Amino acid sequence: MNRLGQMLIDEGMEKGIEKGIEQGIEKGIEKGIELNQTDSIKKLMKNMNLTIEQAMNTLEVPEDKREKYRQTIVSNN
Repeated sequence: MNRLGQMLIDEGMEKGIEKGIEQGIEKGIEKGIELNQTDSIKKLMKNMNLTIEQAMNTLEVPEDKREKYRQTIVSNN
């Protein structure tokens, strides 16, 4: 392999690693948001004596996320 070929391979690997790191960070942020939202729902349910629906309404949880939170909260109780 010539020098140019090796440089292209190295550059491709570097870009792949950077992309993987970016995706990992995004996933971590998403997971952190989900954990925080789940915790907030649980605290509202406990401290304010709200139903899960009332808690999610209070927090303005988007409709497309609600089933996931329901499943998480129900399975942990």
